[in-house]
Amino acid sequence: MIASYLRAHLWAPVVLVVIALGGLLLLAFELLLPWSLVALVTLVAMGLAREPFARWRSLRSKGYFGGRRTGDAWLYEEVADGTVRSFALKRERTEPGHTELFVPDEASWRRAVPSWARERRTEIVRRIAERLGASDLHETGA
Repeated sequence: MIASYLRAHLWAPVVLVVIALGGLLLLAFELLLPWSLVALVTLVAMGLAREPFARWRSLRSKGYFGGRRTGDAWLYEEVADGTVRSFALKRERTEPGHTELFVPDEASWRRAVPSWARERRTEIVRRIAERLGASDLHETGA
């Protein structure tokens, strides 16, 4: 089941490779587009595919993805029984254009997350910190 899920979401790395190879071919044979436009398209494609590829790779190799920004929340994901399960933690705006994640204390955590994550606060916070970075992650009541 997990293999079929990951194959279904493999589009980002495949698109990146196809665009990069197409760009290299166009550049090599000087067809249709100038090299600078090919380079620009390749860089944009790489930027767009970066996070989906990192998510795919992490879910496949580690069984979890430390998270990603979705609106005003941080979405943590992991694979269990062949499906991806997730939950969101609210991010808070600390200054214009910048948000930080404040992890709730132990009691609030148990109320805020699904049952499968209730007793795993330390483990999940460590995984989120790997992805988010220590400067934007704050534990309350740790």
